[in-house]
Amino acid sequence: MSYDALIAALSSGLAPVQRRNLVREGALLIALCGMELALFLAMGAMRPDMRHAADSPYLMWRVGSLALLAVVATGMSYALHLAFGHTAPFSLMPALLVIMLAHVVFVREVRQASRRKTTAGRWVGLTYFAAFLAILITAYGSVFAEIGIRDGGNCGCQSHDLPTGLFFSVVTWTTVGYGDVTATAPIARFFAAAEALNGYLVLALFIAALVPVFQDLLQAGSRAERPE
Repeated sequence: MSYDALIAALSSGLAPVQRRNLVREGALLIALCGMELALFLAMGAMRPDMRHAADSPYLMWRVGSLALLAVVATGMSYALHLAFGHTAPFSLMPALLVIMLAHVVFVREVRQASRRKTTAGRWVGLTYFAAFLAILITAYGSVFAEIGIRDGGNCGCQSHDLPTGLFFSVVTWTTVGYGDVTATAPIARFFAAAEALNGYLVLALFIAALVPVFQDLLQAGSRAERPE
């Protein structure tokens, strides 16, 4: 088979790809943010004390902070597009917003962790930490799936598969580095380095949160075994 016939056979099933439009993607993101805000307010309206909470400046501060984080995530996504040019202008905005929101909640939880003195309260804090780890690893995995990473173990090609992105995210977060999946694009290396540094800090705090829980369990076990 000649090269022309081979190319024709391979490209026969390809459909035309619609070119991405900056205005259309921006309008879609604004519409999604509006829908999320409307859903948030609709769910809050079901609470009997929502009328009093709506008059509180604390609620407006939270809504305004969420909008500010969305604007910052949009700006960061566009700045990464200008710096690396590997993705669409706003394709990374949802993952960046989730990463920033998770860090805001994480900082708040770290501040409150020292105030929890009971075993039940420490288990609650530990659950928050575990959820934070799962959310961050998933968000970074979606970033790698959007950018594309080289899957040398399966196909030896650039993979945009989410399970592969999640696997690479876990390997990067724990700094294991098997080497079968690698970040080749500059923007992928940027996020891999950021996740590795993020993982060092968060895992250290996660282990610090585990210590008081196990101390309480050991003390409770020793008191139970102590004769009356």
